Amino acid sequence: MDRMEEWEVMEFFDVLNYADYAGWEQTRMLLSCHVDKKKIHKLSDIIKFPWDEEHDSKDTEISNEDIQRLKEKASNYLKKINKDNNVSTT
Repeated sequence: MDRMEEWEVMEFFDVLNYADYAGWEQTRMLLSCHVDKKKIHKLSDIIKFPWDEEHDSKDTEISNEDIQRLKEKASNYLKKINKDNNVSTT
């Protein structure tokens, strides 16, 4: 278990942008204290981060295809974890 599986590496890269999320949000809050309040309407006007785009999205509906895809992905993860830990799924 000293090597990462391919799926673990991909998950790691997916969340790498969020590794110092709290620190960057704190920096943005501190910067907001030094910016003219009339020029900004929201904190993302000061500095834009990758996670801001996700929250700005107006499309919040989840399609049936997305639900099915996520269920299959979760099932595959569970099978992989159970296989690695020699756990039966019955």
